[in-house]
Amino acid sequence: MSPLTLLLLPGDGIGPEIFGAMEPIFRWLKGRTDPEIEISERLAGYRAFTAEGATISDETLQVAAASSAVLFGAESTEEYVGLPRADRPESCLLKLRKGLGGYANLRPVKMHPALEMAVDAALAAGGRTRDLGADLGTAGMVGRSLPACARAVP
Repeated sequence: MSPLTLLLLPGDGIGPEIFGAMEPIFRWLKGRTDPEIEISERLAGYRAFTAEGATISDETLQVAAASSAVLFGAESTEEYVGLPRADRPESCLLKLRKGLGGYANLRPVKMHPALEMAVDAALAAGGRTRDLGADLGTAGMVGRSLPACARAVP
């Protein structure tokens, strides 16, 4: 059986700090033999832009597409936010979603029972979906509920 592959993209801001705190988990995963898990890490976000000229390189997108799973930290820095909007590089998160055919971040949430019906699964979606809809020609989908498979985690 071929090993599973996990691509880590810590990104910017708090992302590298969170991935650093997750290092013991990554070491544990690397030590598994059934299934074997190979872990690699690449640059993404403003750090990648300053080092490689793009917020996520085509090579990193190819590695992501070939990976079994991708963990993405965060993007943006004070330097990035300080740039005029017209001078800001393309969002690596949006480029990653588009390259992998993704629509939104899905996050596990634990919902209070009193809010469950009113909120539906919409809280499970996060990130910057408003920009993605226009980019993918699916602007009418933005803000709609997610399918039943994206219900809150108990």
